[in-house]
Formats: sequence, structure tokens, C-alpha cells
Amino acid sequence: MRCLLLIFLLMMMQTAEPVAAQQAAPVLQHWKLAADFTHAGAAAAAQGVAGPITGVYDNCLLVAGGANFPEGMPWLGGKKVYQQRVYIYAIQKNAELLLERTGLLPEPLAYAAVCSTADGIVVAGGESAKGLSKACWLLSLSATGQLQTTALPDLPVATTNAAACTDDRYVYVGGGETAAGTTAAMYRLDLQAPAKGWTNWISLPQPLSHFVLLHRKQQGKHVLFAAAGRYKKNNGLSAFSAELYSMDVTANSWTSLANMPVALSAGTAVATKDGLLLFGGDTGETFYQVEALIQTIASTNDTAQAAKLNAQKIALQSQHPGFHPQVYHYHADSNTWSEAGRLPYATPVTTTAVPWHQWVFIPSGEIKAGVRSPYIISVKLQRP
Repeated sequence: MRCLLLIFLLMMMQTAEPVAAQQAAPVLQHWKLAADFTHAGAAAAAQGVAGPITGVYDNCLLVAGGANFPEGMPWLGGKKVYQQRVYIYAIQKNAELLLERTGLLPEPLAYAAVCSTADGIVVAGGESAKGLSKACWLLSLSATGQLQTTALPDLPVATTNAAACTDDRYVYVGGGETAAGTTAAMYRLDLQAPAKGWTNWISLPQPLSHFVLLHRKQQGKHVLFAAAGRYKKNNGLSAFSAELYSMDVTANSWTSLANMPVALSAGTAVATKDGLLLFGGDTGETFYQVEALIQTIASTNDTAQAAKLNAQKIALQSQHPGFHPQVYHYHADSNTWSEAGRLPYATPVTTTAVPWHQWVFIPSGEIKAGVRSPYIISVKLQRP
């Protein structure tokens, strides 16, 4: 009997799976390139953009603004150009995208915090050739499908590379980079009384830029999640974050949750019925090396040494391997992470994943240092 019991226990140990692996993760199906900017017209934007303004309104996907290098890579003297054009795609059956029309933003803009609301797409801050912005807009469509831009109250501070989300009543904007550096500040705007302006909200647990801020309703409560991102250390170099935090909006503090499997910056994510889904990002290997070289070059008075180090920097940037392709699923009930697949295309960063019913769109973005994707990726989420 003891022998049989021992055999049974050994069999159970061999077949047992980690808790995270037993979780039912969304199945990622029907990956496709839903649209191609190279067929969209304007030559300067055809190569794709980083930091686009994007969201869904009235069953249309809007992709606007962003920045790119149409005349060459920045380490070879190419100038960053901020774009102004808006592309309006009608979302068809099976998430097919049909380019219906184009328009123009009030001014060129990239790297704004954005989120989709019932009234339109909120655009907060960002940057242009004129510098950082604190302007906020609401982008929507008229009854005839024409682009409409409504001014919202300015952010208290000009901020770029922040993140935004909404609980349908309020829009939350947090983190980002200001003239004083990376910030932990958060602000809230009441969509039922926008004229009252942005009010200070509970700050992030740490300064963060290039992170994701998501909302999901769980157990009848509105909960915010902040994940990934980067910040400057005291030595002036960046650190990438694997932290995940949550906050019930009726509470007055953030809670630290299970760390992500890897520290990431500038990735994209959406909330799911049972947690979060994060689509890759930058793990920082090349970023760290380039940043350290830039700092060393700035501190040396040896012209020959500076030229040698600059050549190393250019080589690193020119040979950038691309970004982390793994998709991670956070399970809110068990506070665990699991792998949910891999992006089948070059991983875009510095863009925003946009949910629409069971689908997710990831428009354009950066796929290597200085290189933009000309595509809008789509994928269907389906429970196993």
C-alpha cells in the first residue's frame, strides 16, 4: 500500500503545473497587419510614426500625429519631424480597417497621453518641435464623419510620455517627463464637468515615464493599474521597471502587486476580463549602453576619444536588434503572471494598444532605434 501511495504521489508531482500556468489565459488569434500607412498618402507619415495619438470612437480607429525621421536616422543627422495628419479608419467585420478619410490635428504633436471615452479620444500633453505641451483636446467625429477637435483645460504642467486611462467618469493622467524631469504626479479630469479642470490625484509610487496606465472594473470597484516604464536614477542614467501597482479609486494609496517577469519600458497593454495583457516592450539592453556612451562622451575633453565613443554609439543604434516580442498575461485573481504568446511581427513600442470588442489594435510605433512601423497590427482575444 505504501508503495502504491508513493507512486501516486510521484505521478501527481510530475503532472502538477505552476499556478500561473494553470490560469486560463486569453488565446491570441488571427494576428494580422490590418492597415498599411505606405498606402495612406502623405509621404512623410508613410514610414510610420512613434508616439501616435490613437483611439476608437464611433466604430472608427483614429491614428494621428506622431514623430519620425523622414530624412535619415538621428545619429546620422536626420531631424525628428512631428506629424499633424489624422487617419480615420472605419472598423469593419472581423476588425478589417477601411481608410475613410484623413484630417489634421490643430498642430503637430507626438507622445501625448491618450485614452478613448464615450465622448471622444482625450489627448493630454505631448511634445512638438516647439517643446513640451500641456494642451488637452477631445477628438471626435461629426454625424457626417468629419474630424472634430474640442479644447479641454490644460494640464497643470507641460508633460510628455505620460499615460492615461478612464473609468468612464474621470480621465486619469500620470507620470511622464516634464522640464524638471520624470514625474510621479497624477491628475484627474471629471468628464461630466470638464470646465473645472484637472485636479491633483494620488501620485504614482515612483516617477515613471513610458509606462502603461489601465483601468478595469473588478468586484464592482474601479481599479487603476500602473505597470512597467522607466525613470532616471541619481547618476543620470535610466532604470527600467518591472513593478505593477494597483489602486481602488476610492482608496488613497497604491498597492504593490507581483512584479512582471521582466522589466520593460514603452510597451503596450490592455485590460482583460480577468487581468491585463502586455504586448512586449523594451528591455533596455541597447538603451542602457547608448545612454552610458552619451554620458561618457559629454564628460570627456578628449576629441579623439569622443569620436571613438560616438562611433561605438552609432554602431549600437544602427544594429539595434528590435524589441522584446513576448506577450504577458497578468491574472488579477491570483496575482500572478504567465506567458500568453509572442508577437509574430516586429514589436512596436512608444504607441498605444487600443481595445475594440474582442480585438486589439496596435498602430505603428517604433520597432528599432529610429525606425517606425508602417503597419497597424490587430489580434483577436478569445477565451480557451
